[in-house]
Amino acid sequence: MLILLLSACSVNKADRDALKLRTEMAKWNSFRLDGVVEVNFQGYSLRKFFVAQKNLDVIRLDVLDGGIAGMSAEPLLSFYKGDYLALRSPMMPQLEFLNLDKYFPQDAFRTFSNLDSLAAEHQEEILSTHSLSLNSIRMDFTPGYSIKSITDLKSGAKADFIYTSRGQIDKLELKVDEDASLILLIDDASFKPQVITPLERSANTIDLLKSITDKFGDILNKLPEKLDD
Repeated sequence: MLILLLSACSVNKADRDALKLRTEMAKWNSFRLDGVVEVNFQGYSLRKFFVAQKNLDVIRLDVLDGGIAGMSAEPLLSFYKGDYLALRSPMMPQLEFLNLDKYFPQDAFRTFSNLDSLAAEHQEEILSTHSLSLNSIRMDFTPGYSIKSITDLKSGAKADFIYTSRGQIDKLELKVDEDASLILLIDDASFKPQVITPLERSANTIDLLKSITDKFGDILNKLPEKLDD
């Protein structure tokens, strides 16, 4: 009787853990987050209000100059990722012409797009190790099967999820490298389907790294001529 009772308890716990995992993963398919974003880049820091929305493989982030929950003038910066990647920045229009696709962590984003399907497919590994390694992506989970972190091992980009004592999402820390990070301080989180307005895709984009390399190459090519003169 004792063996049967212990076995039943073990099965029930496994079922509860599996349900908890699926529930936690499913809520990240669609959401809206409101709060304050802190952008840090090479020692410089900027704090502004933000609105972030996601529906499966579509996501948009708006950084606002003032007001709460979008009650402001045109956003200072808007980022959109769906079938394409687009950036809009009235304060720095040059950013809109940069080709950022090759620098965007595509593998991590695809993993994050439909997490409940991913959890169902790799449920056994997640429940037993509280982690999942898939191609170049590693995910770690809390004891309650909330997402703890997502790391893109290929690019080095990492997202850390911080929760309140009641298990509610409180902060997201996105680190690209040692010089660049983005922290979302979340005041309000809503996990339900969103209506997301796409950004217009720029007709002409510039590969930032290639542009810098080409300019540097031109300087080197002209250097012997200047020395001869």
